[in-house]
Amino acid sequence: MSDVHNRVQNGDNAAKNTKTDPIKHVVLLLMENHSFDQMLGSLDAVHEDLDGIKNGRATINDDGHGKSFRLEPTQERQMKLDPYHDHPDVLEQLAGNNGGFVRNFARHYPRSSQAQRQDIMGYYPLDFLPALHTLGRQFTICDRWFSSLPGPTWPNRFFALSGTSMGEVAMPEGINALEPKWYTEETQTTIFDRLNEKQKSWKVYFYDFPASLLLVNQRKRENLANYHSFGTFFEDAAADESTFPEFVLIEPKYFGQAQNDDHPPHNIMKAEKLIADTGVPRTRAKNVESPRARAPLVCRLLVRRSRQRRERCSEFRRHAGSTEHRVDAHDRSPGLRDGDPRTLAQQRLLRGQERARNAH
Repeated sequence: MSDVHNRVQNGDNAAKNTKTDPIKHVVLLLMENHSFDQMLGSLDAVHEDLDGIKNGRATINDDGHGKSFRLEPTQERQMKLDPYHDHPDVLEQLAGNNGGFVRNFARHYPRSSQAQRQDIMGYYPLDFLPALHTLGRQFTICDRWFSSLPGPTWPNRFFALSGTSMGEVAMPEGINALEPKWYTEETQTTIFDRLNEKQKSWKVYFYDFPASLLLVNQRKRENLANYHSFGTFFEDAAADESTFPEFVLIEPKYFGQAQNDDHPPHNIMKAEKLIADTGVPRTRAKNVESPRARAPLVCRLLVRRSRQRRERCSEFRRHAGSTEHRVDAHDRSPGLRDGDPRTLAQQRLLRGQERARNAH
């Protein structure tokens, strides 16, 4: 449901939840460069109070050459052109009540077709994104979680992990990436430092380059020991619940083939598979029938979207009434084997994962 729907209730229960919060693990997956409206806006058909496509219908963007564009559904899985998202570009895009996105795109890509310009105002119809929309149907969606900075990837990731980018609003390009300043100035205290102070366990699972290592403190020897390849995430998730980290950051694949970070022009269905893979494995524990595994396994998955139209991000939180839904050994759907405690929502997520695999 929309976070609009939950504000009063969450405020009333804040003090109680401080002592009784059942969430034992937080998994943070940071994705790239698609707007809230494009990826999740169609879920306003499911959650009545969600600020989505219906509220954006009146938004019009022109390309500066006499052609206007409105929000329209799209099934484009892999845009060929990457919309610019440096700080000046995002400010231009947001100007005039979010009225500059197509004009900015057309300025950078003057030979782009009208169909490519319409894709900038495109949104994915309900259930087109198999993993994300399944999560959106079942979990809370935060439609007021705004991007920290109207700008590119690096400073927004710094904000997400430390609450600041130390005044930096840009990121390197081309030969500029050789300047040492990009790798030496982010000396701030991070969420990982705070977790260390409280003796909370954490791990970072990554594919190729963990962008969080751009934070200077993360390169300390004791912190480097908590970095692991993404493949080990599934092994850890299948082990005893008590050994799973209390906080997890998952960094997608940014480079080479099979990028799954959602960054245009990468294929969005590869990102869907990553989201599905991340959302399911806690339910696959081999020892789920053991006495210890009968204790509820409660894990919070946060999927943050970055930037672009209306500058919003999203959060998914398993919800059942006013409390977190608990998955234990007895919470299983008919027809599933013993030791496979997937809920109906998780079955749908698995089906979404299979659709994402078959999409390409």
